[in-house]
Amino acid sequence: MSATPTEDQAAVYSRLELDMLLLNIEAAARVGKRTEFFSWVQGVFQSAIAHEVLICGLAFPGTNGLRFEWQGSYPMAPELFTELCGPDQGLLYPAIRLWHERGGVPLLSSATAADARDGEGMELRRLLRHWNLDNLVAHGLPGLDGRPAGFFMLCKLAREPAPREARMITMLLPYLYAGWLRANCKTSVEARPRDAGPLLTPREQEVLDWMQKGKSNAEIAQIVGISQLTVKNHVQKILRKLGAQNRTHAVAKGISLSLVLGGVGQLF
Repeated sequence: MSATPTEDQAAVYSRLELDMLLLNIEAAARVGKRTEFFSWVQGVFQSAIAHEVLICGLAFPGTNGLRFEWQGSYPMAPELFTELCGPDQGLLYPAIRLWHERGGVPLLSSATAADARDGEGMELRRLLRHWNLDNLVAHGLPGLDGRPAGFFMLCKLAREPAPREARMITMLLPYLYAGWLRANCKTSVEARPRDAGPLLTPREQEVLDWMQKGKSNAEIAQIVGISQLTVKNHVQKILRKLGAQNRTHAVAKGISLSLVLGGVGQLF
């Protein structure tokens, strides 16, 4: 006869938690569209982990890393989200790396917590303060290649994250992943035939890379060895293919689709 699990070993601590989990699982099973996913995470999911910001990362075929999207109670400008996903002062890179280094367990961090475990943890707290995101709970679903197939970061929690939040994200992660996967099955830019090939041509990809580095059309023309008019034509095609309104929006789209470095790229 097995021993009764201790409180530390128990996955669910009370009947109230069990009811809350079942309610979320039922709601997750009905998610098939982006609007339904948003309604779930801004609705009954708040009973599991109350938060203001959810950043969803999903691996797409043909992309090198994850494509991130902001799902929050308030919007973030595309250029700021580009920075948030970027390799310099971005939050996503260090969070995923720290999650991986700690064995793929739920990542809990607070901008005000005193945790001297390691420099990476201190850096993550500094970035939380920099982005005014207060605290976070983050967890990922490992892929077959060792990198995450999906990664979810909840920020601006109602309270500092504790073991309860780690339990909740552990149990609800498969449903978050499945719901976000279904919500992304028929999206505009990504809803392309499997044999359609790359979204951008190699030259357009190269131009977008230089756009992401802040180069002007004249500078790109000189670097690549083509005319400014040809660069301008490439930029217009990139905007059209990505459904972007301007260069900044195109770079943000490129990062979210892992077309340029700034999404996740090579993590490990």
